[in-house]
Amino acid sequence: MFYARRPSLDLKLSRHNLNTLHRQLAECPYVFMAAMKTYPPDRTPPLYPFTLLRPQLDVLATMVADPTDPKSQTIAMWARYRPAKKAENPG
Repeated sequence: MFYARRPSLDLKLSRHNLNTLHRQLAECPYVFMAAMKTYPPDRTPPLYPFTLLRPQLDVLATMVADPTDPKSQTIAMWARYRPAKKAENPG
């Protein structure tokens, strides 16, 4: 993200390590997700990491394939990551 002066991180590189993913998102909490297949195929699901982090994502914007159709598929999403609050130690 050159003009925003923010790092652009490839989150699919950390898809097998949740701790690494959380560290990456701590660096830059904004996530752009696209509903597309990767090439070469690497089993990264469309809109990754939306399903994995849904409770911790605030969706800022979405794009659908056909804006005139209320049932149209989401093709892109912009969200902000909120780290989970750590449980307080009672003692």
